[in-house]
Amino acid sequence: MLLGSQCESQAGLVQQGLYKTMRTEGFTVQPDVVISSAMDLQVALVNLEMARRIYLSAATTPPDRANWRSELFGFTFEPAAMIYDRRAISEDEMPRNHQDLAAFVRDNEARFEGRIGTYDVGASGIGYLYATQDSLQGPQTQRLIEVLVRAGVRTFCCTSEMFDATARGELILAINTIGSYAAAYTRNAPHVGLHFFDDYNLMMTRTAFVPKSARHPALATRFVEFLLSEAGQSIMAASSPLIPLDPGPDLRQPILGRSPSDGGVSCRSA
Repeated sequence: MLLGSQCESQAGLVQQGLYKTMRTEGFTVQPDVVISSAMDLQVALVNLEMARRIYLSAATTPPDRANWRSELFGFTFEPAAMIYDRRAISEDEMPRNHQDLAAFVRDNEARFEGRIGTYDVGASGIGYLYATQDSLQGPQTQRLIEVLVRAGVRTFCCTSEMFDATARGELILAINTIGSYAAAYTRNAPHVGLHFFDDYNLMMTRTAFVPKSARHPALATRFVEFLLSEAGQSIMAASSPLIPLDPGPDLRQPILGRSPSDGGVSCRSA
C-alpha cells in the first residue's frame, strides 16, 4: 500500500513523491492500494489507465462526487476551513465571504501584516489543489491573492503548522486549512476558532484506487470496499479526525449549502 499522507507535516512532499513514483515505477513497486488527499494527482494517475475498475455493491457505492469512473473512490468529506485566533479577532468581525475577506484585509493591512497564513503551493499537493480550485470560483480570487501578498502572507507546508502558529498568536488567520484536522485541533485549543464562508467552501475527499499492477487485487478490492462500508466509515469517524462521506448534522448543515457548484472539489467529472 502506498499512502499519500502518512504524516501530515510531510504530506505535501509525500503526495508529490507518490505521484512521481507511480508514474515512473508503478508497475515495479506494485502496491495493492494507493491512497492520497491530492485528488488531482490521483485523478491524473487514473486517467493514465493505471487503475482497476471496481464494481461495488449498492451499499458501498459512494455518491457521484466521490466516484471517478468506478476506479477512484473518495472515502472522506473534508471541507477547507479558515481558522482564527479568538484573542486577536472576534467572531463578529469574521468576513462572511471571500470578497469580504479581501476587503477586510485590505482595510486592515497594518493589523494583518505578516499574520495571515496559507499553504505553500510549491510544497503541498493539497495546497496546490485548493489554489487551483479557488481560481475557478471567480475574479475575486486574484483580488484576494493581491491583497494577501501586500499584507505579507506567510506560507506553510501543512495545516498543523498553520494551527500551531495561530495557537501561539503568530497568525490571526489561516486560510484553506484541512477542515478535519483543524476541527480536531480546536478541541484542545478553544482560543482558536473555525470559520466557514457563506459563498462557498472547497471540499476534498481522500481517495483510493487499486492499481492494475496490484499483487493482491482481490484483497485490495475488499479493503476499498471496507473503507466505503458503514462499518469502515464508523470506525474512521470514531478513531480518527477524518470526517466520513456522510458527515454529521453539525457539519452537514453549515457546509453542504455553501460549496461551489457540483459539490466543490470532488471526483465528479466537470
